[in-house]
Amino acid sequence: MSQSIEQPAAGQRRGRLGRWLQVLALLVPVAIGLYFAGRTLWARHHRRAAELAFERGDFPTAQDHLRQCLSVGKDDPELHYLFSRAARRAGALDEAATALDECVRLEGRTRRVLLEEALLRAEKGALDRDTERFLWTLAQDDQSKTRSISETLVPIYIQRYEFDKAGHCLEIWLQHEPNAVRALLWRAQTLQALGSHEKAVAECRKAVQLAPDADEPRLELAGYLTMDRKMREAADLLEQVRQHQPDNATVLLGLASCRYHDGKVGEAEGLLKELLLKQPGLAAALRELGHIALDSGRLDEAERWLQEALAGDPHERDTVYFLYRCFQQQGQKARADEFFARFQKIDADLVRLQKLAQEVLAAPQNPDLRYEAALICLRNGQDAEALRWFSGALQVYPQHQPTRQALAEYYERLGKPELAAQYRKDAGQGKANPEEKHLEKGRSGPGG
Repeated sequence: MSQSIEQPAAGQRRGRLGRWLQVLALLVPVAIGLYFAGRTLWARHHRRAAELAFERGDFPTAQDHLRQCLSVGKDDPELHYLFSRAARRAGALDEAATALDECVRLEGRTRRVLLEEALLRAEKGALDRDTERFLWTLAQDDQSKTRSISETLVPIYIQRYEFDKAGHCLEIWLQHEPNAVRALLWRAQTLQALGSHEKAVAECRKAVQLAPDADEPRLELAGYLTMDRKMREAADLLEQVRQHQPDNATVLLGLASCRYHDGKVGEAEGLLKELLLKQPGLAAALRELGHIALDSGRLDEAERWLQEALAGDPHERDTVYFLYRCFQQQGQKARADEFFARFQKIDADLVRLQKLAQEVLAAPQNPDLRYEAALICLRNGQDAEALRWFSGALQVYPQHQPTRQALAEYYERLGKPELAAQYRKDAGQGKANPEEKHLEKGRSGPGG
């Protein structure tokens, strides 16, 4: 009897197991399909997020989202192309080059790849004449490319003091996009550099009207208003930016200046001390605290602030001048004379630098002017600015031996003997900067 009962039970178990196996066989493909569908939707989400980040100019975020997409579509040339663009705009030029190489592997040197290669060369400081001509032609002939080309070329022209080229490039861009906020802000910069301050302010105001919630236009307009001593209007703009960027040093320094101008000394000092808590040792904040203490007659306190500021930035004109005043009021004549002599030397350099900038505008093909400007920047601790002037000199005249010699000496001081030796070796041969030699390969593509 028991045997007859157990046999059907075992059969039932086998039957249930078979049904479960059948169900499982049906569910596994469904589960796999859902997994891949989920991965596809996940990638689409990141692709859309990257596109939105592109639209608002947040290129590091776009790069992060595209990196997620590439984990799914590593053989998609479109993703590598978009990642290269995002990385280039974010300043990650090596990553941009790697992604572009992968795009070339997958789709070849298409027209869009040639354009991106040219833009990448320009971003890396290798804007030769063929590349520049190629980009200008595209900017004028292909409206869809105008913005990306202008966004690359204009800051390069501004750095090189080639404001005529920057202005022409912006004119083409604004013909296609009259309300392009970034173009208006750059046009304001070029107008200011050319001495048209009122026009620069007008362009900046237009940018603020077009993008009333954007921080950058408000911050730039506040800077122009501060020059005009319109401190209350500037302070209103800075307070709006501060709501989104409470740690921005430019905002806090600007607000402190506005408060001090309105006689609110305690508020100004509070803002500067708040900034120093966020960024200890910031020379600009230390200098302004010293300035306020000096004007308030607190000479010992002023000296402490100003000496600390000087340690962080030994060539800053105003810091040196305030220390001269401080020692003079303390009756320390010898030290006052020492700092006054330092102030006169720095001030003379800055006056000459301003004059050179104007001379470069009048004679943009003269490398000697740019070379002299670079030397002034070097001896005043402005290395990055000096390198831009040197780069401009070599762009104008690659064989300029004084520039190459100065760069060789500069890199020797930095402990980079190979780079220094390369500059000496290339002097008089008209070669590109040695840091850019890896870009020489393929340079003829766009220009050809």
